[in-house]
Amino acid sequence: MTSRPSPQNVSREADIAPTVPPKPALPHPSPYSFQRLTASLSSIFYATPSTTQDGPSQPTAAQRLEAIAGGSSSRQPSQQGSTFFPQANNFHLENFVYNEAPANPGSTTSMQWDRGWEQLISHTAPNALYNSKARYDPPKCDEDTRVEVIREVMDWMTDRETASTRLLCMTGAAGAGKSALQQTIAERCVSDGILASTFFFWKADNTRNNVSGVVATIAYQLGLKHIGMRRLIGAAMCQDPLIFDQSLITQMETLIVEPVKTFRATNGEQAARELPYAMFIDGLDECEDVDQQEALLDAIKESFLDNDHTYFRIFISSRPEWAIRTALEGPLATQHYHIPLSDRYDATADIRRYLWRRLREIGLRSGDPRARKDWPVEEDVEFLVKAASGQFIYAAIVIKYISERRTSPFDRLRVILTWRPAPEQRAAPFAMLDLLYTNILSVAKSAYEDVDTNNPEDFLPLLLAYQGGRKVGLPQDLDMCDSILGYPRKTHELVMSDLRSVTHVSAGQLQLYHKSLVDFLDSKLRARTLYVSTVELYAFVVRRILLNISGYDEKRYNDRNSWDLVSDLLDVLDPWNLDLKPLINEAGPFIYPILHEFTLRGGWDRVEEYGRFLRIGTRSEVEETYSLNLCKTIGSWIFEQVFPALEQVHQPSIFHAQSPHTTTH
Repeated sequence: MTSRPSPQNVSREADIAPTVPPKPALPHPSPYSFQRLTASLSSIFYATPSTTQDGPSQPTAAQRLEAIAGGSSSRQPSQQGSTFFPQANNFHLENFVYNEAPANPGSTTSMQWDRGWEQLISHTAPNALYNSKARYDPPKCDEDTRVEVIREVMDWMTDRETASTRLLCMTGAAGAGKSALQQTIAERCVSDGILASTFFFWKADNTRNNVSGVVATIAYQLGLKHIGMRRLIGAAMCQDPLIFDQSLITQMETLIVEPVKTFRATNGEQAARELPYAMFIDGLDECEDVDQQEALLDAIKESFLDNDHTYFRIFISSRPEWAIRTALEGPLATQHYHIPLSDRYDATADIRRYLWRRLREIGLRSGDPRARKDWPVEEDVEFLVKAASGQFIYAAIVIKYISERRTSPFDRLRVILTWRPAPEQRAAPFAMLDLLYTNILSVAKSAYEDVDTNNPEDFLPLLLAYQGGRKVGLPQDLDMCDSILGYPRKTHELVMSDLRSVTHVSAGQLQLYHKSLVDFLDSKLRARTLYVSTVELYAFVVRRILLNISGYDEKRYNDRNSWDLVSDLLDVLDPWNLDLKPLINEAGPFIYPILHEFTLRGGWDRVEEYGRFLRIGTRSEVEETYSLNLCKTIGSWIFEQVFPALEQVHQPSIFHAQSPHTTTH
């Protein structure tokens, strides 16, 4: 029986081998290749574990990764350390068998990383990749559009020497074109050889509307870029198969940061810097759980920004909702470069250029001669540009609707220009836009209702009071609205906290990014369960004002600000205001219970106290006039509601003297 060589006598037997008479053999590897092979084997089999006073200890995770990196990641063969065949030359081996039980059962060999790599793949979200089949024909910027913003992002991305931050956050209104910019810039980074990873969130896809697959998907893409990184990531996965049951920070450190650190230590600084470094995360707001959004931002900060272990530059885009807004104002305040897309860049010219090009292309492909020569006309294009309000999503939806091949683009453009929602209307060119607004408003409404101190029924009327309060006599100033309606200061900020993608505040007034949002809110057929009529809004405002009056005390009546409030109340309750007159007449069914509640709350006592205070005070004639008008306004307003009912009563029966025996019901 032939004895198998042990690690101790392998070298000695190899020294004897060259004395054997040569035999014809196939060409063998060059000394350089053979030395590289033996060095790689030795680096795996003879990696020395660390020791303690009690004997050999388990190798650390970094040591295990380094053992693999030494034989797989290096670009040059090892020139030092033990080998199987030192100084070997001009010989061959036959029937060589080597068996060895690992000294440490927990050690990881190069034969295991591929199993870990397969496990990693099973946790990825393939639909989130920039070139995913699920995202076929993704939105992209036309060649000569968004030139300035693309240049700004690419300049930041490629300026690795002087740019002080490694995180770029682009926020913008819903439909501003953030995803198209991410896609376009990511493809440029592919061409430049610097794209490390992409992750496109989307609320409607369960595989990418949460953070469970983010780290695995990023690590997978990093592994594709370099075989050494792939083996290190696979080995890390083998060492902790339950890594995805741990926190995002732990996942990121284990599967990304540590492999990069090991690669850097093994291959050198320059090799690590040559790895692709551009990371893209699009649509953070599309992650359904706000807590998960915050957890991802925390992990990025701790793993990538708080140290210099990696060279990644991260580009995140999102609507300016709660999670990213608070992060940029707080923990990431000094660690990010911010591009407020909707505020910094006016996309009107790009939208005009986009519409002209696409409509002409559609017309040329069409069989309708009306859509060929001199189509479209400038007036129609300008109508669409104005309706877009600087947001690309409107223009994109218009083009998608008009480009339907089975119809005439000429006729479909007419539908867009003349469309008004109606029950019998079959066309629905803005269905996608309606879905977008419904999702945004529903999420914000749910978040408002989750606060136990908020009245769930107040959200939509409050939003409309801030946005269209002029229709019901309210001022445009948001602080004044809160005061008149009896809400705490800055209530409007709470209402708008999850609506920053469609609204913003300018000079103390609420502004909408999208003109089309007003059309949506004003249409019962489009807004559906989110619809609030003007009459309902007026009744809400009246109720809040009367509750505010009934809650006043004498001390507040002495406050100078209360005089301004009385003036504002008159603007809302004035029955002689011709614009409000129809609302007052229609609001009857809503008004009666409001008056009943006002009476029960002692509202009339407050009015009486207010008048008595004026009689004994030293107020000006203007202030006394306010008091008189307030009483006349409320009295006249009540009379408007009661008199129609009195007219139906037979007049003689009102004054008819009833006998003592008459029972009144």
